[in-house]
Amino acid sequence: MTLSPEVRRGGGLPFGQFVSQWVCDPRYSTNLRTLYSILVTYADIGGRNTQKGKPYRKELASQLGVSVRTLDRTILEGECAGLFWVEKRPSPGNPNLHDASVYHLRDAEFWRGEWEDPLKPGQTAAQAAAAVLDARIKAKREAGIQPKGGFPKGTKRTKTEGVATPMSPPRMEGGGDTHVAQCL
Repeated sequence: MTLSPEVRRGGGLPFGQFVSQWVCDPRYSTNLRTLYSILVTYADIGGRNTQKGKPYRKELASQLGVSVRTLDRTILEGECAGLFWVEKRPSPGNPNLHDASVYHLRDAEFWRGEWEDPLKPGQTAAQAAAAVLDARIKAKREAGIQPKGGFPKGTKRTKTEGVATPMSPPRMEGGGDTHVAQCL
């Protein structure tokens, strides 16, 4: 059995109807406002088939023009801002992969007058998401869970002399202090 991602929305809202206040709210990042608009286009209202496929994370990231990692941060912003909530469903073949998530839009609640803004006055969705990430990191550190790969924050990185990278030839072959030309 394979799972497919979905976007669900209650309240019988017509296709393409979105909350303009959310799309125009400067407390939400441009990525978040765009992601909300993209999710609205996928919303299933009574079995309508958009013929656009399913909103897998990779596809959403591509449509947003960002990496999957940036998409994940934007999704967290949206959850913190109360625009939607995500039902994460693990892939049957890989329980650590949540590509078949169900995105539950909360715009029908807004239109019915039941939606409450979870952000504090003057707080942006990105700030709220950063606070959630910081709390998660702190909880993992307190539980003794080590970060995966890379260098831990605060670790000084040292340059290894004489080692070529894929972007620069060894020092003996004209590399070293030369810089790769930047794209114009």
